[in-house]
Amino acid sequence: MDAWNLSWVGNDDAHGWVRVDVGPGEDGSCTFVAKESLDLGIVWNRDSAPAVVSMSEVETMLVAEGRFPELMGSKGLFDDDGSYNEGLRRGVLVAVPDDGLTGLISELVDGDAGATTYDYVRTWETQGWDSSLSVAVDATSGRLLATSLIERPA
Repeated sequence: MDAWNLSWVGNDDAHGWVRVDVGPGEDGSCTFVAKESLDLGIVWNRDSAPAVVSMSEVETMLVAEGRFPELMGSKGLFDDDGSYNEGLRRGVLVAVPDDGLTGLISELVDGDAGATTYDYVRTWETQGWDSSLSVAVDATSGRLLATSLIERPA
């Protein structure tokens, strides 16, 4: 079972977090665990969240014939037909600067804008090896930012 801690921001600038436990598989059920509203004042810039390309458009780019062959097949995110391989998890990271935030965001983008990535992680076991493939894609352009394949004896 996976635990998800989700931050939320309402239209009225209220914000907080919620935690849910997610069961295994595509049909996994979610169980509400806890929630809390926060009263920290506004510490983000909603307008800094950049416009993004849809996740399906990015995935179409990733599986385009010959573009990223290492992401296809038995050790990739997608099978040879472009469908998701078993064990794939997808996520979105949105980071927007506050008054004191520098570092990662300034490394990724210019100015005061935020950054959004689509993150893919696939884990599997085959022939006595545990494998994990992680991929980060810039959600504003579809540019592949990073890949990491780790294999170790099971």
